[in-house]
Parts: sequence; structure tokens; C-alpha cells
Amino acid sequence: MEHPVIVIDPDVMNGTPCFRGTRVPFKNRIDYLEGGYSLGEFLRQFPTVTREMAIQALEGSEGLIAGQNRMRILLDECLPLDFRHSFSSHEAHTVQWAGFKGKKNGELLLAAEIAGYNVLLTVDQGMPHQHPVGR
Repeated sequence: MEHPVIVIDPDVMNGTPCFRGTRVPFKNRIDYLEGGYSLGEFLRQFPTVTREMAIQALEGSEGLIAGQNRMRILLDECLPLDFRHSFSSHEAHTVQWAGFKGKKNGELLLAAEIAGYNVLLTVDQGMPHQHPVGR
């Protein structure tokens, strides 16, 4: 379900959750709350955000900030299966779970990139010498 006052648009602030119709990141509201600033102070600093928007934004917005810093991590076959539990604040999958079992080096890198993984963890020390990494 779409949030009524918070939008995530790749063309606005690179997809950062912002108040609808503005370029004001929702995280700014959270930062002001955590800093002990009043709603009035926030609204003075960001006049394009209305009082109603600032209040309504907090309703049902729990996942907006948390999801912003999550990474999709792919763990290579050479790593222990339980190692994925070391990354509880991220989305971590094994190569086997992702359906990439048996893929090697460049083929695995390409599959991971296409599937939207941000990181491939491996202990294969030869991979950087065999394939261009981090284009």
C-alpha cells in the first residue's frame, strides 16, 4: 500500500523516501525527533512540509528508514550456510538458496547482479584477477 504523504521515487533524491511534492527526506523528520526538536522547529526549517504531512508521515512509516540501509548479500558456496545469520539487518541468501549453485566466477557475478544483489561474499581470492569487479 502506498503511503499517503511519503513517496519513494527514483527520480527524486535517488529514491530516498521524501514528503510528497517536496525534496525533503522523511529521515530529516526522524532526525529532528531524535534530536529533541519540536515539530514547529522542523516546520520552520522545511516550509514545504505541512503540519498535517509531518504528523501523518509518522503513521505507518516504520519500514521506510530501516529498509533504506538494507543490502542484499549473496554468500558463495565456499562459505558456511549458517554464516547468513551474521547479517540479520540485511537480506542475506546463500548461492544455493538463490538457485545459483554450480555457477562460477563471472557467471555467478552476472547472475548476482541481475538478481539485484549488492554484495557477493566469497573467499575465492582469484576472482578479482579473473573478472572485472566493481565496474
